[in-house]
Amino acid sequence: MSLRLRLTVWLVAVFMVIQVALGGVVLLFQLRSIRVFFSQQLQAQVLKVRSEIRLRTPGISSTELSRLAADQLQRVVFERFVLTVYNDKGELVVSSAATAVTASPEDVSAAMQSDTPIERALSVRGLQQWAEVHPDARHARMALVGFRGTDGRRYVLLGATADTYAQRVRSLTEQVFLIAMPIGALAAGVAGWVIAGIGLGPIRELREIARTLSPQSIGQRIELHGADPEVQRLQSELDAARSRLEEGFRAQERFMANVSHELKTPIAVLLTEAQTLAAPDESERMREFIESVQDEMIRLGRTVESLLTLTRVRERQGAAAGADRRTMINELVLASVDACESDAKRYRVRLEPRLLEDSANVDAQIRGDEVLLRTMLDNLVRNAIRFSPAGERVTVTASIVEESAELSVTDRGPGIPADIIENIFDRFVQAKDEERRARGHGLGLAIAHGVAELHGGSIRVRNLPDAGCEFVVWLEIAGRASDPRSESPE
Repeated sequence: MSLRLRLTVWLVAVFMVIQVALGGVVLLFQLRSIRVFFSQQLQAQVLKVRSEIRLRTPGISSTELSRLAADQLQRVVFERFVLTVYNDKGELVVSSAATAVTASPEDVSAAMQSDTPIERALSVRGLQQWAEVHPDARHARMALVGFRGTDGRRYVLLGATADTYAQRVRSLTEQVFLIAMPIGALAAGVAGWVIAGIGLGPIRELREIARTLSPQSIGQRIELHGADPEVQRLQSELDAARSRLEEGFRAQERFMANVSHELKTPIAVLLTEAQTLAAPDESERMREFIESVQDEMIRLGRTVESLLTLTRVRERQGAAAGADRRTMINELVLASVDACESDAKRYRVRLEPRLLEDSANVDAQIRGDEVLLRTMLDNLVRNAIRFSPAGERVTVTASIVEESAELSVTDRGPGIPADIIENIFDRFVQAKDEERRARGHGLGLAIAHGVAELHGGSIRVRNLPDAGCEFVVWLEIAGRASDPRSESPE
C-alpha cells in the first residue's frame, strides 16, 4: 500500500469516527426532538378538546366527540384521533370510536387527580384494540387529563393517536443518517486523496530527482517547488548532501587523473628499458622475461590511458564537445575499422563495415570531437573482437533513422551475462570468466558511454536471440557535406 493510500485510509478512518460520534449525537437529539414535538402536540390537542367538552359532560354524545376528534386531525400531523371519556369510577362514558381505547385503572386514577396531561404509550392490549381502529399502525400513544363536568363529578379525557407519522419522520431521519455515512466517507476519501497528493508532492519530486541523479548530473542543484518552511529545509539539506557527493566525485576524478599521470612516466621508462635489453645473444629465458615485461607494461599503459580518457570525458560532461567540428559518419566507421584491424587479425576475426550508401545520406555528418568519437567506436569494436570466436565476423553498421545517426556493432560471441547487462556501462564491470582471462580492464564501455552522453547521444545494448550481442549508438545528425549550411565556421 502506497504512502498516499495509507494517509487517505487514515484520514477516512479518523473522519468516520468523528462523523459517527457527532452524527450519533445529532441523530439522538433529532429523535428526541421528534418524540417531544409529537408528545407536546398530543397533550395540546387533549387540552383543547377538554376545554370544548367541559361544559357538555356528562351529556356529550359520541357523535359530538367524533366531530371533535376529526376537527383535531385537520390541525395536527396525527393519523386517526380517538377520544374517550371516563367517569370517576373508571367507567366508560362515551368514545368517538366504536371500539374504545382503554387505559389502566392506575392511569385513569392518576389523571383523575391532575389537571396536567399524563402521557403513556399504549400497552400491548391497547395496541390490539387500536389495530381495530387503525390496522396499519405499529405504534400508538395516549394522553389523559382530568376535568370536572357540569354535574360536579370528576371525569377523565383520553386522547389516543397512532405514531405512524412520527415513525415515518424518525425513519426518514435514520435513513438520512445512514446515507450520510457512505457519502461522508466518499467525500473524506476524495479530500484525503487530494490532500495527501498535495502533501506528498515534494516526495514525488524527490523520486524524480533520485531517478535522474547520477555522476553526470551530480552538479545540478536540487530544486523543490514549494514555499513551505519544511520543504525549504529539506531542499537545503539535500542540496548540501549533493554538494558533498559532488565534491567527493571531483576529488575522486582528480585523484584518478593525478595517479594516472604519475604512472605514465615510470611505465614508459620501464617499457623503454625492457626494449633496450632485447639482444640476439640473450638466453631464451631472458627473452621470455623481457617479452613478458613488455606485454605487461603495454597492458598497464593502456589501462592508464583509458583512465585518463575516462577522466577527461567525465570532466567535460555538460559541456558541448566539439560544437564547431563535424565528422563524416562513413569516414568515422572506416577509420575505426582500420585502427582495429590488427586486433581482429590477432583474434582471427573478420571486420565487416556497412556504410551509408544512398545518395541522400552518404555524406551525412555528426557534430563532435573526432578523437573522442573514434575512441568511443574503437572501444566498442575492440570489445566485440575480444568476445568473438575465431572465424566469426564483427559487423559495424552505419544507418540513418529519421534525423539520428545509428552506429551498431554486432558480434557473434557468447553475449553478456544477465546479471551484469544492466550495469555493463559502469566502470570495471566484467564477467567473472573474462576477469580470469584478463581480457580488458572494464573501462572501455564506460568510456564509450561517457563519450556518447557528452555528444548528446546514447548507447543501448542487447543480446541477440541466436548468438552474440549488439551495441547501438544514437547521435544527432549535424548535416551533410553537400549542404552549405552544414559547413563549419571558419
